[in-house]
Amino acid sequence: MNSKYTINFNDMKFLHGDYIKSDDIEELIIENDGYIKRDCQYMAFDYLGIEVVVGFEMSVSGKYSYDPGDYWTPPSSDCDIDDIEIDIVDLTIDEYDVELTKEITNILEEVIKKTI
Repeated sequence: MNSKYTINFNDMKFLHGDYIKSDDIEELIIENDGYIKRDCQYMAFDYLGIEVVVGFEMSVSGKYSYDPGDYWTPPSSDCDIDDIEIDIVDLTIDEYDVELTKEITNILEEVIKKTI
């Protein structure tokens, strides 16, 4: 017997994950000359007792500038994030693989960006 369920992806609660945290992005941009790409990342969410796991790849580009200052001006630095791109690779709901559609992919990309 097949059953149909509806999940509101915007109401999911974050559980855990292995991904680049927003606190680490600036440091990684500096270390990697303005570009980071990581695959095999995931986030796990809970939706009314159902575990939803999203696998994704993430790439971030940005610019880092440093001004050594002078006698009157202290040194300063700035890091600007230009773009964060999320590519959803897979989705499992209660350990069942779910076929990704364009609509689901777009929604999950926004959920991931908000959570980061």
